[in-house]
Order: sequence, then C-alpha cells, then structure tokens
Amino acid sequence: MLRIILLFFIGVSFSVAQAQQIDINTKLAAYFPFSDCTGKDQSPDGGSSGSIDSTILCNCGVLDSSLVFDAANEDARFIGNVSSVFSTGNFTVSFYMKPQNTPTPGATQMVMSKQDSCSLRNAFWVRYRRQGQNNQSSNVISTGISQNDTLGVTLSAKLDDDRCWYHIVMVRDGVKYLLYVDGQLRDQKSTNVRLDLTNPAALVLSKPQCTVDGGYYGALDEIRLYNRAYTQDEINEILALHPDELVNQDTLIYVGNAFNAQITTTCANSFIWSPIAGLSQNDVPNPEIAPTEPTTYVIRFNHPDGCDAYDTLRVNVIDPDTLDCTQAFLPNAFTPGFSSGRNDLFFVSNGFVITDFISFEIFDRWGGRVFNAASVSDAWDGTFGGQPVNPGMFLYRLRYRCKGEEKVQSGTVSVLR
Repeated sequence: MLRIILLFFIGVSFSVAQAQQIDINTKLAAYFPFSDCTGKDQSPDGGSSGSIDSTILCNCGVLDSSLVFDAANEDARFIGNVSSVFSTGNFTVSFYMKPQNTPTPGATQMVMSKQDSCSLRNAFWVRYRRQGQNNQSSNVISTGISQNDTLGVTLSAKLDDDRCWYHIVMVRDGVKYLLYVDGQLRDQKSTNVRLDLTNPAALVLSKPQCTVDGGYYGALDEIRLYNRAYTQDEINEILALHPDELVNQDTLIYVGNAFNAQITTTCANSFIWSPIAGLSQNDVPNPEIAPTEPTTYVIRFNHPDGCDAYDTLRVNVIDPDTLDCTQAFLPNAFTPGFSSGRNDLFFVSNGFVITDFISFEIFDRWGGRVFNAASVSDAWDGTFGGQPVNPGMFLYRLRYRCKGEEKVQSGTVSVLR
C-alpha cells in the first residue's frame, strides 16, 4: 500500500485581537497547499514538518501542484491532534478536488474520512460517485457526520458538468451541518443536539472504510481545516479560488472597440473559443475580442488528462449614435461594506450613454464634498478620507453634455449600513 504521512499540530493560542479579525488564518488549524509537491502543514501555527512518499504522484494544481491518487491502494494519513476540529465544536473543512475517470465507473469513492472502520460512531466522511464527465446525474459529492447509528446527518449535491476543479466546503455550525459547492449552499440539515465526533481514528484521504467504498481517483488540493464555522460570504471572499475561469465579466463595448480576454490559473494546455466571429484567434487563452453585434463567447479549457472546463462571456455592442443621453440613471440607496459585490457601490448605472462627461460629485448634508469622480465610470464606495461615512442621506450632482447641450442632474442617495 502506498501511503503519505502529513504531520501537523493544532495551534490553540489566539490573541483577542486575532480572534476578532476575520481573515484566512483566523482559527486555521491546518493548511496543506501541496506546494512544490510537499505535504507540509503551512498554517501559521502548525509548526510541523511533513513528507510525501516519492511514489505518490503530484501534478498541476489550483495554484501550483496538487496531490493525485491514481491507484486503488493509495491513501494518505494525517498525523497530529485533530480532536479540536472533529469533536463537539464548530469546524470548516475546505478543499479542491479534480476527479478522474475510474476503472469501475459509478463506484463510490472515499475522498476523506475520520471514522473507525465502517462504524458510524463519532464519524466524519466525504464520498464521491462519478460515472463520467458527460453523465452529470451520477457526479455526486456526499458528506456526513454521526454520533451513532441513529444520530447523524448526510448531505449530498450533484456537481456541474462544466468544471474540472470543484471547491468543496463542509461547515458544522452548532446543530447545523452545511455543504457548499463552488461557493453555493447545496444542502443543509440540523440535529436536535450537537453531535460528538470525538474518536481516536486518524483523518485519512482515499482510504475505503466500508465494503462498498473504493479509493479516490483524482487530485486534491488546498486542504484547510478550521476551528470555526465559515459563512457563505467568507467562503466566497476568503476561501474561493477560481481556476479555469475568465477574469473578464460580461461587458459592453462601443462598435469598433476591442479588448483582450484574460483567464485565471489553469492546468489546461489548449483552448478553444466559439464562435470565432470577432476574435483575433480562437485557440489562445487571451484573444482580442471585437464583435460587431452582441455575442456570447464560450471558452473551453482542455486539460492534458482529458477533462474539459468551460466559461462564458457575454459582450454587448452598442452604437453611440443610437443612445438616449437625456437621462442618467442612479440608485437611491446602497449598502457599502455590507456584502462585497452586492449593492456596495454607488455609480451611474447607464454611464455608457454619457460620452461627454464633465463632473460627478457627492456632498454630505452640510455641503462638504465627499466624492469627486474623474470619469463617469468611477464609483463611490461610501468612504471619505479612507473612513466609512455615517449612514444617512447624501446629495449627488452629475454634469455632462448631451448632443452639445449641458445637462445637470441632481438627487439624493441613502447610505445604509
């Protein structure tokens, strides 16, 4: 049997100031990025050394290298005190997985577990079932926690068929158990009491525990264990990495303009874009894009192992001569600092109609200017002098020229916190 040994110790000393900070290292018990193909715990308080058996394969990962299981008898075992993670307290387990086809399609694979053989007493486990990339109905991730044969919960979710890497997060928050896939809450259940998961078994990867299980086939990367429950926003903002995706968001351009595509980290070695209209090339990751009409582009990331991932980009195209610039649209309220990317900026919603910008200013109730835009595309984040402004009403004034005539549009916006 091939085995790797991952060593770590749980850091238990956090200052009050650290506990109040919500960052990627808050209550981080262990972190295994498998950088440079090593199994060392890279958490700030881990302080441990580890090694990977030279016969275990490493390959391209989410950021650099990943751990790859490609034989039925390969497994990895964590050595260290993990009782503070899998006991009675809250926890978060985050990792990335890239499944591969198996010799027995449809078989259940044990991805990760901490249980005594097949017993449900004080157990934690993660399983995966894959028929093939083109059979989405059978690509399922499942996880469970149990205190005994009758007290426990099992969660499951189907995996989308347009990805190679999946971000899996399990959270125990009090009596709730939650499963997130690629930042989305896919399943959750609750128990009447807080389950005790304490057992002497080691946390292991790819080791079958029951007769119906097989070993895991595929890559694992960026394994993180936390002694606290992460929220969905924290998962998306702090833990999320985005392999095989376009950096570009759906966008709007004027007729005759162009921009270059950009992609995130990827293990792909070839790329195919479609349709080809408006592209400088359709087989490179960053072609110049200049459509003459609204177009939805699809990029296919071809991985050397045969997996294909996809992402889309919608490009709307407008002719400035057809725009109605008589009225600009601005919201009447926004919530800065509440949730990143969700109504947290104040800006001209249809700024593309303004081709001759003069000024865009925002004032407080006493007439003090708190924001002055350099262009119509600038947005206010609800701060002044680097500090958040108090909730309340603010006055905006927008000046621009429309078909040679100067327009002044003013109104109020509420800052909500």
